Amino acid sequence: MAGVQPPNPLPPDESVGGVLLVLTCVLTSFTIATTVLRLWARYQRKALGWDDYAISVCCILAIVRTSLQIVSVKHGNGRHRWYLSVEDYEYVNFFTWMTQIFLFTNIGLLKCSICLLILRIKNEKILRRCLYAMMVGLVVTNFEPIVVLLAQCRPIQKSWKTLPYGKCWPTQVRIYSIYVQVAYSVVTDFICALLPIAVLWKVKITLKTKIGVCFLMSLGLIATIVAVVRASSLGIKTADLSYDYAIAAIWANTELHLGIIATNLALSRMIWGYFVGKTSMSSSNGQTPRYGTGSHLSRGTRNGYQKSVDRDPYHNKDCLDTRVSVDNVSQTSQIPLDPIIKRTTSVHISYNEAPGKELKDSEETLPQYHSDARRGSARPGV
Repeated sequence: MAGVQPPNPLPPDESVGGVLLVLTCVLTSFTIATTVLRLWARYQRKALGWDDYAISVCCILAIVRTSLQIVSVKHGNGRHRWYLSVEDYEYVNFFTWMTQIFLFTNIGLLKCSICLLILRIKNEKILRRCLYAMMVGLVVTNFEPIVVLLAQCRPIQKSWKTLPYGKCWPTQVRIYSIYVQVAYSVVTDFICALLPIAVLWKVKITLKTKIGVCFLMSLGLIATIVAVVRASSLGIKTADLSYDYAIAAIWANTELHLGIIATNLALSRMIWGYFVGKTSMSSSNGQTPRYGTGSHLSRGTRNGYQKSVDRDPYHNKDCLDTRVSVDNVSQTSQIPLDPIIKRTTSVHISYNEAPGKELKDSEETLPQYHSDARRGSARPGV
């Protein structure tokens, strides 16, 4: 393009577009898979929350970003500008400019989703205020580089085109705005990784479960390391954007998708428990009864009601009707925070001879009901 002196000698005609394309598509597929599993399990449990809505929008925007990058690679994204036509180079710059807007929006939604997830585990007043303040900071620090991208050039087309007129801010303004975003993002990542340890330590669950959940939620620190590498890959040189920004995009996509995947994997116990529990229930309902036993288990409802009617293997006329009510389970937290008290009511039905009648060949019986109510002791929820 005019106004830029090509280096002497020219760099080799190489491309990192293939790496960008393959890596991004693989990570996007994992992002979609883990997000769908998370939403499906939460929906079936009637437990969808704001953290799920935020991660859903984040996943959709990540797919749009991937689509734009696929198109940009077709126009030469990842190659040195000296081997591209002016038209293709401008296309690449335009798509790069667009994908940066999606990137900062995605990162802001992702971090807010993590904060909302922590609030579902423990919703205390002080913790809630701190996390809301953190989310406000996330909105500000991820919105300010978007403002810079939209306002750095007048007319705005000069951001991706070489025009003989117009004016742009120095490149340092955009780079420093990204540094601010990355710095705050790193701080919030460490806080969100350490908070679950402090929160879950007081929750009445097994030590193994605490360690597992804390480990899964700390996987986001991998994305934090990638974010630092992404920031260090940025420079103030603008002579070869089609190649330099493709490398930065590789790190940015890795940061974004690993963050989404790690956030979804933090709920892997819930996802696994839902599908394994469903499979076990289907197996119980579908298996052939042994010894002529008729055993049926109704699907669990939201208030924990289950009803089972069992006959003994030899068709005795005694049956047991049991109702279990678990109304103390938290409706907002995936991990119960208080002990659960179960109240179990058992009704025994037995058949005796009808008074005033003689027994015939086929014995005529009338049922008698005996109610036995037991109140269990407090135990921690599982």
